[in-house]
Amino acid sequence: DRFADQGVTACIQPSFASSDRLSGPAALGDERWKRSYDWAGLVKSGARVICGSDYPIETLDPLVGLRDLNTPITRGSELDVKTAYELMTDESVGVTTLNTDPRTIDAVDLADLEVLGTHPA
Repeated sequence: DRFADQGVTACIQPSFASSDRLSGPAALGDERWKRSYDWAGLVKSGARVICGSDYPIETLDPLVGLRDLNTPITRGSELDVKTAYELMTDESVGVTTLNTDPRTIDAVDLADLEVLGTHPA
């Protein structure tokens, strides 16, 4: 609910729920594990949800992500195929919306900006 209330976009990696299914309960404990990877809860709350793969840690294959969104890993986490497909094919992914006009940044704050690179390898 906090994601929706604050207007935060949740960029989820659907395959994490599958790959963490063996180590997750031990790492998080049973109660936290049951609340983790709750894709359906995020969507139901009204939060903006987009999907990624976290490649090369996870597979880049979108069909694997679609499968993992539709597979019940944790309590109530699975989404219906239509909703999962919509999350995996959102045409607005990659669109950045700024809260303020970047041309209005105070000159003093410009010194704090750092460009790490324009062509990440």
